[in-house]
Formats: sequence, structure tokens, C-alpha cells
Amino acid sequence: EKLMAAQRSGVKTVFIPEENLEDLEDVPKEVTSQLEILPVRRVEEVLNFYRPYYELHAQEKTAPYPGIPEALWALKRSGVRLAVASNKPDGAVKRLAEYYFPGLFDAALGDRPGLRVKPYPDLLETAMGLLRALPESTVYIGDSDVDILTAKNTGVDCVSVAWGFRSEAFLREHGAGTVVHSAEELLAAMH
Repeated sequence: EKLMAAQRSGVKTVFIPEENLEDLEDVPKEVTSQLEILPVRRVEEVLNFYRPYYELHAQEKTAPYPGIPEALWALKRSGVRLAVASNKPDGAVKRLAEYYFPGLFDAALGDRPGLRVKPYPDLLETAMGLLRALPESTVYIGDSDVDILTAKNTGVDCVSVAWGFRSEAFLREHGAGTVVHSAEELLAAMH
């Protein structure tokens, strides 16, 4: 919902004709799909508006999923090093990680110059480097087909969560092996 608010604000700011705004409402609630209806020259304008907007509004309509803070702390207490690798703006990723999970993550990385975003392996490889983690001992947790592809491109195992951005059926259609439905299932999959 928050991502859509940022994206819609960007679309309206770069003056999309009124008749196209109606089409925008009918497109599935995904930023990338909605940007596909824009003329190519306008996409970068929308993204240039979206990034600073999201930086300012990242905490709006945001909260951890039920049981996730406790599950992540349980992993941390058992010696697992944790990182966030997100395509969201780097500053917002760091602020959100520290605000909602103070002291939990060993690294938090987002979209920033010099690193290609997911599904390229750059963000995940950088996080693994900071944690001194090897691919064979790394598990990537995500909620989308992009996350599945990121794990594959990085050579690490992936656990997909069915409570996020995509349904279990969609995730399985896109190559998900392990799919979990709760924080408890996530903990079990990690042991």
C-alpha cells in the first residue's frame, strides 16, 4: 500500500493524462506493472520522484508481520547472522531495519550507487561479504519471484514466505522450493 502511494504520487507528479490514470487503477497493485503503461521517457521521472518520496514516508503503513521479530531474534540468539538486502532506497532500508528491529541485523543494504538491484546478486553478495558468509551456509528469505531469482543468481538456498508480496501458487510457479506460511514454519525451515 505504501509503495503504491509513493508510485501513484510520482505518476501524478509527472503529469500522466487523466485517461491513463483510470487505467492505472486497473493494473495489479505492483509498481513495476503499473510503470509498464507509462511512456518509457516518463518511467525515470516517476522513479526520480518515488525514491525521495519513499525515503520520507517509509515508516507509514509499515509494520513487521506477526511473529517475525521474535523468530528473527530466536535465530540471532542461536548464532545466525542476519542481513537485509532490499531494492528499496538504502537510507530507508537502514532506518526501517533499525526502527523496527533495533540491534538485530548485522547489515542492512538497499538500492545505492555501485550495486545492481535484485535479481542481480550484488546486494546479497555484498551483505554476505559483510557477514563473512559463504553461499553454502546462506539462506535467503523472500516473498517474490525476484527473491527466488536473486537466490539462484547468488548460488544460495531460498525460503519463500507466502504472507508477503506473492501467493504460494505464484511462488511455486516461479521455482520456489521451500514455502512457509508462518514465523513458526520459518524457524523450522531454518533448522
